[in-house]
Amino acid sequence: MIQVSQTKFSLFRSNGERLTYGNCLVACIASILELPIEEVPNIYTFYSKDNPGLWLEVLNMWLNPNGFKLEKVECENIGKYDEISDYYIKRGLSHRNLPHCIVSSHFKYEWDPHPSREGLKEEQYCYVFINLKIKWKKTRCY
Repeated sequence: MIQVSQTKFSLFRSNGERLTYGNCLVACIASILELPIEEVPNIYTFYSKDNPGLWLEVLNMWLNPNGFKLEKVECENIGKYDEISDYYIKRGLSHRNLPHCIVSSHFKYEWDPHPSREGLKEEQYCYVFINLKIKWKKTRCY
C-alpha cells in the first residue's frame, strides 16, 4: 500500500444538501492498488439517487479485468475476508461529521486520505476486494 491523499472535497449547502463529492474513496482505492489517483476512475460522476449502485458497477467493470471486484460488507464480517486482501476500505462519519472513507487492515487504521488524518469517529460499513484470481498488475485498465 502507498499513501495517496484525496484531491477533492465535498461541499454542502447550509441545509445539508450535497453540492459536490470528495474523492476519499478513490484515494483509498489508489492507495491499496498502489496507483496514482488519476488512474482510478472518477466514480463520483456516476452517483445517482435513481441508480445508487451505478458507481460501484462502473468501478467493478474497471477492476474485473484484473480478477477482482469491490464489495460492500458489514464491518463485523470483515474477518472472513482477511485471507483474501490485506487492506480494505472503511466507510463512516469523519470527525467533521461528514461521510468519509479510510484504509484499514486487520481491524486497525492504516491511512486517512483527508489532510486532517483524523480517521473515523463512527464506522458504518466496509468495502473489500474479493474474488482475487491474480495479483493486481500495475497497468492501465481502460
